[in-house]
Amino acid sequence: MVILEVRGLVKSFGGLIAVNNLDFNVNQNEIFAIIGPNGAGKSTIFNLITAYLKPTEGRIKFQGKDITKSKTYEIAHKGLVRTFQKTNVYRDMTVLRNVIIAHHIHCQANDWEHFFNTKRAREDNQIIMKNSLEILKFLDLQKVQNQIARNLPHGQLRVLEIAIGMAADPKLLLLDEPFTGMNSEEIDRLCSVIRSIRDQGITIVLIEHDMRVVMDLGERIMVINFGKKIAEGKPKNIQNNDLVIEAYLGKSDEEEGV
Repeated sequence: MVILEVRGLVKSFGGLIAVNNLDFNVNQNEIFAIIGPNGAGKSTIFNLITAYLKPTEGRIKFQGKDITKSKTYEIAHKGLVRTFQKTNVYRDMTVLRNVIIAHHIHCQANDWEHFFNTKRAREDNQIIMKNSLEILKFLDLQKVQNQIARNLPHGQLRVLEIAIGMAADPKLLLLDEPFTGMNSEEIDRLCSVIRSIRDQGITIVLIEHDMRVVMDLGERIMVINFGKKIAEGKPKNIQNNDLVIEAYLGKSDEEEGV
């Protein structure tokens, strides 16, 4: 079953075409990876899907409904949530407080009710605390829940950002280069975390430069170059694709006729 459908997606900035007539589907409960050289348009695709940018042309459907003209908060409410290349956490707050705040989009009580600590506000707070602690336990962050975020090692900081994403109760989670700056041990642990998230029924779309990670995690891989899709398929097929090899390594002088 298709959870995300992208058709004819185009984004131009003046004379520069960052995304060029892109078509792809993401199936429910899979790990779908998007790769490409620097500047290929990968993060622009995420920005378009989540309405941080508006497409020049094209259509985006989530769970069968057109979200092309939806606002960012509306898309998040539907269960399509993203992380960013740079960690998007409140560094001067505790780990637990970061996750609690991230639940705000699902609060039942309004600001007035929270100010006066009404019954519905108290019920909200109880549910949010319970969910936050469960997320931290699931991601093995419970031991550092009372630490200030800026004191965390880099690997745990990246996991905290995923915890913040999970607090929004996603059906589809977009991860933008979550492995950046990690050592081998941190990478292995986060791979396990991402598989566990998928096993909970959350679909994953992953942008990543580390090809070992992509080939290990990605069940299907889409390769883009200069905003266009040049290949899509299983990891083994992508590894042996001549267009993919050329995009990453370039042609030899002999092939260019030099």
